[in-house]
Amino acid sequence: MENGSNSRLLHAIIKGIRLPNLLLILLFHFLVYIKFFNESDPHIFFLLAASVLVFMAGANLENDLKDLYADRMNRKTNFYHVYRAEFLKILPYVLYGLSLFGFYIFLYRIKMTSWILYFISITILMINYNHILKKMPFLGNFIISLLSMIVIIQLLIFFPASMEAARILVLLGFIIFFVTLNREMLKDLEDRKGDRRAGYYTLATLSPDKTFKIIFFQSVVTLILLSVLILHLQNTYSVLFYVGVFLFQLFILMNLFKLKKSVKTLKNLHKWLIFMGIAGIAVL
Repeated sequence: MENGSNSRLLHAIIKGIRLPNLLLILLFHFLVYIKFFNESDPHIFFLLAASVLVFMAGANLENDLKDLYADRMNRKTNFYHVYRAEFLKILPYVLYGLSLFGFYIFLYRIKMTSWILYFISITILMINYNHILKKMPFLGNFIISLLSMIVIIQLLIFFPASMEAARILVLLGFIIFFVTLNREMLKDLEDRKGDRRAGYYTLATLSPDKTFKIIFFQSVVTLILLSVLILHLQNTYSVLFYVGVFLFQLFILMNLFKLKKSVKTLKNLHKWLIFMGIAGIAVL
């Protein structure tokens, strides 16, 4: 019986930290290190990457804990009783603490310890997001998407990069921002029934039609950004790859309203779009 409880607890933790998302973040750091930052100390670079992963694990787990009531209505399978365990209630904050320790060691190694206030601010913002801000229309979606972009852009603060690398990473950062924003809004559309009952005033619960119109506009912006990125690429393979990404985004845009009743499909298409955007770094 105890082994069954431990297995269920471990399953809940793996689900809560969203392991596939963490592996995608790790893949991003691995690819950008090879392509743009391979002259930097790998131990220092991946200390930052590991700290980001621990931070995101804590943020994802805290998010699931705060969504217990809504998720019981939105999901057929949930870990409500497992998540009530006292151990899991404190685990996100243990992970936040470990990530801040990792960030401080990283900053100490590069002699930029005053930047610890930046990471503390990000942690406070994430905790506020999980407790309050995600229940507000659009603001929660904007913040989580902004943090996704910051994971990319912050590398240019802490590591030297060429002008070409900086341009590409900034453009990728904005592309990931808008695709993540669309996906977060689609997740809210998918979950609006439970969110409404749980007292969440997301844009999707207030106006689904307006939400789709905003997603359409943001998809157009993403196409423009992809066009600019393609114009900055010099490698034939990278141009062909990101033209493929552009066409995939165009396909989503053209079928956005046709798939209005299949929000899960749209959400998964955006997840593939994020994966393609990151995987394309390999051919830059």
